[in-house]
Amino acid sequence: MKPLYVYPGSFCPPTRGHLEVVRQAAEMFEQVIVLCSTNEEKDSRWFTEQECVELWQTYALPANVKVLTLAQLLELNPDLSSIIMIRGIRDESDLDYEKTVVLANFKQFGMNKFLYLVTSQEFCNISSSAARKAAQTQDLQALSELVSSGVATRLMEKVQALT
Repeated sequence: MKPLYVYPGSFCPPTRGHLEVVRQAAEMFEQVIVLCSTNEEKDSRWFTEQECVELWQTYALPANVKVLTLAQLLELNPDLSSIIMIRGIRDESDLDYEKTVVLANFKQFGMNKFLYLVTSQEFCNISSSAARKAAQTQDLQALSELVSSGVATRLMEKVQALT
């Protein structure tokens, strides 16, 4: 059974920090799947899973990376026991959060294989919530450091639609 390396998240929106994790994983593995999914516990859902897929396309992704929604992955009928979940770690608070991710995925899907990639210091302050806040405050300088120009444009459109 060939392992399936999956980097899941709500990526709302995908940031340069997320991209760094994808690039690290793509250097290590033959194929990486970025999985755009919905986290019901997060109330900051600005984009649908399909919109998330589209936002990822604004980045120059390595050739061995595919971006899918959960429904698209399930259509492939993967052996869930072959999935190795890739996760990015910025700091200690991420480690605390990952405890809940591990347990939730084990209970819900039986997943028990996780690979953690630690990002360099330059990505420690990059987060989706920081990108949404920069869009809301119209801090274009900060926004350009956090996300691609295509993602920044979509965020600003969302902010305008909400006001």
